[in-house]
This record gives sequence, structure tokens and C-alpha cells, in this order.
Amino acid sequence: MSTKIFHVYRTKLDIYEILEVCKKIKPETNKLIKEQYLEPVTRAIVSSMDVKATLTDEDVNATSEIKELKKQDLFDASCSIVVYPCLNKYKETKSLFKIFGGSKEVHDKIVTALSGIDFHYQNQVDQPEDVTDKEWNKRIEIWDAVLPNGSFLDNGLSYDFQRESHLSDFEILRAVRKHDLDDAERKKSIFLEIRMNEVLKKHKEDTGKTISMSDYISLRAEQVKDIESGKYDADINNVELIEIK
Repeated sequence: MSTKIFHVYRTKLDIYEILEVCKKIKPETNKLIKEQYLEPVTRAIVSSMDVKATLTDEDVNATSEIKELKKQDLFDASCSIVVYPCLNKYKETKSLFKIFGGSKEVHDKIVTALSGIDFHYQNQVDQPEDVTDKEWNKRIEIWDAVLPNGSFLDNGLSYDFQRESHLSDFEILRAVRKHDLDDAERKKSIFLEIRMNEVLKKHKEDTGKTISMSDYISLRAEQVKDIESGKYDADINNVELIEIK
């Protein structure tokens, strides 16, 4: 049976020490999580509003876009760790922990604060070069003892750095209204959608068929190349931007 255990670490800290460290680093970690969530979310919402205002007659407002984005569930702000006491005697290890959610930067911050050492395991490939056969086999022995039923959530204690998958509508709306996206880039994004709309319409008229995904990707790449070359600079400059409210 395939076994994959990733984003897991061992540490000399016991569960009480881990709790104290997590409480100490939570404000800064939570701030980073929110910043990394809001940047792409803001960009997606502003871009969607720009395009809808240009190509449709829909009523465009940030509140509706936020609700729509949350329905799509493309972004996730949640981040937590689950801690497991390590009863097996192994290199002074007192606890194991697994990180759920969060970016590499967030992971690095948590791992560093908890003095974590990589303790991943998978049985589809050979172990890393710096891990001996004995140590590799010991890892799965320990994980089998820690996770008797294979569940990460049932066998440990969880600590949330950011519990909810999304920030509040108010937090997102405030970020959208205060966005510092470059106007030139916004105009390019709008013009790309205008061009794609024209290209797809012509393709439908010429062939009577809906474009395939591979052809769509190729055509979009061609349009991006033309835009970046400066071919449409005059048209792009004439694109009007809406005020984000």
C-alpha cells in the first residue's frame, strides 16, 4: 500500500513547550498568512471587476465579487499544526508535528521556531541520501505507532494559526479598496480579455465549433506575446479603468 507522509517534523520540544512557542509566534505568523492570502485574492477580484465592467452589462461591485470568489473556493487562508507525543526513543525527539495549509514561507517560520527537523516518509521511492536504511525504517515504525489508524487529525492535538479558510468580507473589501495594483497592468489584463473575446467570437463564426482547451491555451499565449511586444500599446492606453468601490 502506498504511504506518503509529508510536511512532518520531529523536535526536542515537548507539547507544552510547543504550545508556548506557537502562542508567541502566532501574531506574526497570522499577519503573514493574511498578507499572502489577500494579495492574490485582491488581484483576482479587481481583475474580475475590470473585465465585467468592460465586456458585460452586469452590475459590478466588490461585495458581490467577494461572495462569488468564496463560492469558488480557489484560495485558502487556513493554517494549523497537529502535534503528536513521540513515545519511541529516537535522538532525543519528544514530539512530532505536521503542518496543514500555509505557504513555504509560513512553514519555514513555524519549523524554525519549533526547531523542527524533517521527518517525512514515503515508500514509493528510496530515502534521501543523508538518511540510512536503519533510520528510514525507524521513521515508519514511529509513524505507525503515532498514527495507529492512519489519521493525522484523530491522533494529535491541533493548534490553529488561522482557523477560517477565508478572511472576513470586511477584511477582503478593505484590501480591495486599498489595492495598489499597477494601472498599466490592469489595462493589459482587460485588453487581453477583450482580444480573447474577439478571437473566440471569430473562431466560432468561422468553424461553428467551440474552441478546444489546447487551442484556447495556444491562442491566449499568442495574444499575451503580442501585448507584451507593444503591438497594442495605443489601444491599451485607451482602456478605461473603473473606480473600485
